[in-house]
Amino acid sequence: MPMQAVPLGDGDAGVEQTVRAIRGLIDQGKKDPTVHERAAWIIQAYHVPAFDWRGEFRAIFDWVRKNIRFTRDPTGKEGLHAAPEILRLQIGDCDDFSILMCSLLGTIGARTRLVTISNHPDDPSQFSHIYPEVQLDGQWIPMDAGRRRPAFAKGPRNYFRKRVWDNDTGEFEDVQGFGGPPMRARRQLRGMGWATPYWRPGPGGRVNQARTGLRLGQDGTSFDWSQLTTELPSLITSATTGAANIIRAQSAPAVATAQSSALLNQQLLTAQSNPLASMSSTTWLLLGGAVLVAMMMAKEGR
Repeated sequence: MPMQAVPLGDGDAGVEQTVRAIRGLIDQGKKDPTVHERAAWIIQAYHVPAFDWRGEFRAIFDWVRKNIRFTRDPTGKEGLHAAPEILRLQIGDCDDFSILMCSLLGTIGARTRLVTISNHPDDPSQFSHIYPEVQLDGQWIPMDAGRRRPAFAKGPRNYFRKRVWDNDTGEFEDVQGFGGPPMRARRQLRGMGWATPYWRPGPGGRVNQARTGLRLGQDGTSFDWSQLTTELPSLITSATTGAANIIRAQSAPAVATAQSSALLNQQLLTAQSNPLASMSSTTWLLLGGAVLVAMMMAKEGR
């Protein structure tokens, strides 16, 4: 099949034009019997049980990752292939991987969308990568097999801009960068393992800041200082009471020892001042018995 050259606009206009063409090829691929046959063969070859949607998605991702080789487009050209042609050639770049993945998933009833990101530090304003996502239980799972070290449900972690394109409605939404929430400034050190600042969409479409190294609030974006000022007095009181209890607990044995020592000293002083007061009842009984014996012996001696 000969390739057709179509002039592209610059910047975002050219990206939108490319995505529109990709959507058209995906729509064709979902209706193609060859693509449907390949999707059916994959999920059966991987022995995926019926109603195991996640298993089907994983099987298709794994097959594409192993059987389609990433190959760049001709120099200075943006080449797009239909899904059957990609299956025949078994090569393609990220555009082709997205077309094939969405076509295969679409033939088995999955809903997909496209994601474009800019992750090149030399030109962070221009989109440089595209990959598909598939919906499962209300969540969008990355299916990015057209990059280095791909993994199921793992998308790019670092980027400057991110735009999501709906394959059904033709609409798009910026979740970072132009039209999206502002990026928080962050110093970058090359070669030191510092990540590029970026935002990640959370559950329900909420956008949360990611990889800040410090969780400030429940959503990772804010901290309620008024709550701290409200609870601070009680925290101080609790801490003070706790410290007093610890001091009291540590000093209790010493107090008891001092009291016992004082009582012993008092008894010793009493015994020294009045020896008879320190004598026990047993001592008095023995002494009385000795006196009685002595008196009886004296009487017999008369």
